Amino acid sequence: EPAEGEEVMLRRRGRGELTTGPARLVRALGVGPQLQRHLLVEAPLWIERGTPVPEGDIVTTVRIGISKGASMPLRFYDRRSRWVSRR
Repeated sequence: EPAEGEEVMLRRRGRGELTTGPARLVRALGVGPQLQRHLLVEAPLWIERGTPVPEGDIVTTVRIGISKGASMPLRFYDRRSRWVSRR
Protein backbone atom coordinates (compact mmCIF):
# COMPACT_ATOMS: atom_id res chain seq x y z
CA GLU A 1 0.00 0.00 0.00
CA PRO A 2 1.25 3.50 -0.69
CA ALA A 3 3.16 5.03 2.22
CA GLU A 4 3.68 8.32 0.36
CA GLY A 5 3.17 9.78 -3.12
CA GLU A 6 -0.43 8.70 -3.53
CA GLU A 7 -1.26 11.91 -5.44
CA VAL A 8 1.49 11.22 -7.99
CA MET A 9 0.31 7.63 -8.33
CA LEU A 10 -3.26 8.82 -8.99
CA ARG A 11 -2.02 11.16 -11.76
CA ARG A 12 -0.09 8.33 -13.41
CA ARG A 13 -3.06 5.94 -13.28
CA GLY A 14 -5.69 8.55 -14.09
CA ARG A 15 -8.06 6.95 -11.58
CA GLY A 16 -8.17 4.91 -8.37
CA GLU A 17 -7.36 1.22 -7.95
CA LEU A 18 -3.66 1.97 -7.66
CA THR A 19 -2.36 -1.36 -6.46
CA THR A 20 -5.05 -3.87 -7.41
CA GLY A 21 -2.92 -5.94 -9.74
CA PRO A 22 0.61 -5.98 -11.16
CA ALA A 23 -0.10 -3.83 -14.25
CA ARG A 24 -1.88 -1.14 -12.23
CA LEU A 25 0.86 -1.14 -9.61
CA VAL A 26 3.74 -0.66 -12.07
CA ARG A 27 1.86 2.10 -13.89
CA ALA A 28 1.14 3.89 -10.60
CA LEU A 29 4.81 3.55 -9.64
CA GLY A 30 6.01 4.77 -13.05
CA VAL A 31 7.85 1.53 -13.76
CA GLY A 32 8.52 0.91 -17.44
CA PRO A 33 10.70 -1.28 -19.64
CA GLN A 34 13.75 0.81 -18.73
CA LEU A 35 13.76 -0.95 -15.35
CA GLN A 36 13.82 -4.51 -16.65
CA ARG A 37 16.51 -6.50 -14.84
CA HIS A 38 16.94 -3.64 -12.35
CA LEU A 39 18.19 -4.75 -8.92
CA LEU A 40 15.52 -3.82 -6.37
CA VAL A 41 18.08 -2.83 -3.74
CA GLU A 42 19.22 0.42 -5.37
CA ALA A 43 17.82 3.66 -6.80
CA PRO A 44 15.68 4.62 -8.57
CA LEU A 45 13.39 1.80 -7.43
CA TRP A 46 13.98 -0.36 -4.39
CA ILE A 47 12.06 -2.46 -1.90
CA GLU A 48 12.53 -1.94 1.82
CA ARG A 49 11.54 -4.10 4.74
CA GLY A 50 8.27 -2.88 6.21
CA THR A 51 6.36 -3.55 9.39
CA PRO A 52 5.84 -7.29 9.89
CA VAL A 53 2.30 -8.55 9.28
CA PRO A 54 0.94 -10.74 12.08
CA GLU A 55 0.76 -14.33 10.87
CA GLY A 56 -2.99 -14.50 11.57
CA ASP A 57 -3.61 -11.63 9.11
CA ILE A 58 -1.82 -13.26 6.16
CA VAL A 59 -4.22 -14.86 3.69
CA THR A 60 -2.99 -17.43 1.15
CA THR A 61 -5.08 -18.08 -1.96
CA VAL A 62 -4.70 -19.16 -5.56
CA ARG A 63 -3.67 -16.62 -8.21
CA ILE A 64 -6.42 -14.72 -10.02
CA GLY A 65 -6.82 -14.47 -13.79
CA ILE A 66 -4.33 -17.11 -14.89
CA SER A 67 -4.78 -20.53 -16.42
CA LYS A 68 -1.42 -22.25 -15.90
CA GLY A 69 -0.86 -23.15 -12.26
CA ALA A 70 -4.19 -21.60 -11.29
CA SER A 71 -4.70 -24.03 -8.42
CA MET A 72 -1.35 -23.31 -6.73
CA PRO A 73 -1.47 -21.20 -3.53
CA LEU A 74 0.86 -18.43 -4.73
CA ARG A 75 -1.05 -15.30 -3.70
CA PHE A 76 -0.51 -13.75 -0.29
CA TYR A 77 -2.07 -10.63 1.21
CA ASP A 78 -2.80 -8.85 4.47
CA ARG A 79 -6.49 -9.34 5.23
CA ARG A 80 -6.60 -5.86 6.84
CA SER A 81 -5.44 -4.01 3.73
CA ARG A 82 -7.90 -2.04 1.60
CA TRP A 83 -5.38 -2.14 -1.26
CA VAL A 84 -6.00 -5.81 -2.14
CA SER A 85 -7.61 -6.42 -5.54
CA ARG A 86 -10.00 -9.30 -4.81
CA ARG A 87 -10.51 -11.34 -1.74
